[in-house]
Amino acid sequence: MPALPIDRRTGVAEVETGFTEQQARAEASRCLKCWINTIFEGTEASGTECILCGGCVDVCPENCLSLVPLKEFAFTEEDTERLRKEQGQRGMDLQHVSADELMQVEGSVMVKDETVCIRCGLCAERCPARTISMEAFEVFEEEPGLILKEEIVLKP
Repeated sequence: MPALPIDRRTGVAEVETGFTEQQARAEASRCLKCWINTIFEGTEASGTECILCGGCVDVCPENCLSLVPLKEFAFTEEDTERLRKEQGQRGMDLQHVSADELMQVEGSVMVKDETVCIRCGLCAERCPARTISMEAFEVFEEEPGLILKEEIVLKP
C-alpha cells in the first residue's frame, strides 16, 4: 500500500495514501479466485469419463493431485456400509465399482489435497476427456441455501 514519506507524516494524519485506479486493478488481478473449485465429473455416456491418463497430475504446479492404486487404501466395514448406502449419490465417485467390490478389484483412485490446491485450472485445461472443470459457487444471503452455479469455460 502506498504511504506518505516519513518526513511528511505529522500528528495523527493518515499515512496510507491508497491506490490509483491502475494500481488497484493490478492488485485485483492477483486474486486467486478461491471460490472457483475443481469439479471431477464425467460419464461414460457423454464421453467425459476419466481415462486415468495422469495428465492432471503431471501439470499440477502444487502436486496436490495423485493417482493412488486402490490396493493402498484400507476400507473398514463402516466405510463400506456407508458407501453402500450412498451408492446412488456416489455414482461418479465409484465409477463401475460397487462398495462391496472395492477390496477385490484392481484400479486407481484420484486423490486431491484441497489444502494445497491454488485453483489455477491447469488440470481442467489439460484433461483430454473433459472430466475436470472449474466451477464457481456463490451463496446469496437473501435466500438462505440458494446457490448459483456458474461454469467457468477455459479456452484451449
